[in-house]
Parts: sequence; C-alpha cells; structure tokens
Amino acid sequence: MAKKSGYIQAKRIDLNRQKLPFRKHMFDAVICRQVLEHLLFPLTTTKEIYRVLKPTGFLFVSVPTRINSKFDDDYTHVRPFTAHSLETMLYDAGFIKVVPIYNLIGIPGLGLLARLFGYNIEAASRSLANKLPWLRELTNVEAVAIK
Repeated sequence: MAKKSGYIQAKRIDLNRQKLPFRKHMFDAVICRQVLEHLLFPLTTTKEIYRVLKPTGFLFVSVPTRINSKFDDDYTHVRPFTAHSLETMLYDAGFIKVVPIYNLIGIPGLGLLARLFGYNIEAASRSLANKLPWLRELTNVEAVAIK
C-alpha cells in the first residue's frame, strides 16, 4: 500500500519480533495511531520509537480503551490501555514528559453541539474531560510524549 502511494522506501516489519530498521536519532517525530494495542510487548516497541527519535523529538500516540465498543470487536486487539497505563509505559520507555490529550470529539453529538453553540471544540472538550473524568475513557487514549 505504501509503495503504491509513492513511498519507495516503505519497509514492512513485525513489531512483535523485530527492531525498527532505522538508525538512532533519525526522526523529529513519530505518529503511532492504533498500533500498540495489537502488540504482545508494546513497551519494547515504544523503547524502539524512543531510540529512533532525535534528542528533541516527540511521539504522538493513540490507543483505544476497552470501554470503546470497537475494542473487543477487533480480534487482533491484544491489550486495552487506560490513560494511566499508557502514561506509565511512555515514562518506562524513557520519555521525560507525557502530555495527555483528551480528544472527546468522538462522543456522538459533541461536535454538533459545539458548532451550534459556538464553542471552541478543543477548549470545550478539554474542559469537559476535566469536569467529567470518566468521559476520558470513552474514546481513544492519546498523548504526546517528549524526549
């Protein structure tokens, strides 16, 4: 798929068994969306991501929670995450700062209500997540991890 899209250097690896095929400190940023929940040893892969990031690099990571109704419907999901378990894993991988992102836009109707009432959706979802912490676990758990 990557090669068909014009990415000639695309590489396919098994994250459960292989290291990332890149040299140390190669990337400014890594985006890891909906991957770690499929791995037997997500900490190993997270440490590999840390290795290939430049000293000032960062990781954006997103994983589903078990409360997300789609989690158990996908037989390839190995483990769910909570905000706490994701944050702990990122610190264990070596990251020095982890900033959780409470993206509640996936809650049905929230985006529509924000537009109807003229709310800033980002600020509104952050505020809502802070006032109702249980909402944080209804969607994906997302964070930015800084080296």
